[in-house]
Amino acid sequence: MSLPRETPRKKRGRSYYIGASAFVALVSGLAASLYIATVRVDYVWGWNRIPQYFFYKDKIEVRAESEGEIGRITAEGDRRRVIVKTPMGNRRSMSRPKACGWPG
Repeated sequence: MSLPRETPRKKRGRSYYIGASAFVALVSGLAASLYIATVRVDYVWGWNRIPQYFFYKDKIEVRAESEGEIGRITAEGDRRRVIVKTPMGNRRSMSRPKACGWPG
């Protein structure tokens, strides 16, 4: 059984190293000039404001026919039923489609 031969390495000429050095110098120069330009602009990035463009919370106002507190929200198929407890102790029920934005 014979072992596979190693392929001989091809020697790189001087022009390869000159080209590679020029590429590294170009990339380094671009990075340095970008850094210098950002320092001169003197702009402070508000990184804490970026998430607001990805996550958005909207307040949805839902008005009931009477005053009271929400007792329970139940799901009934594609609709949501809200039970409202009035100050007098009565319970009122409202039903809306899920598309209205109600939780549940």
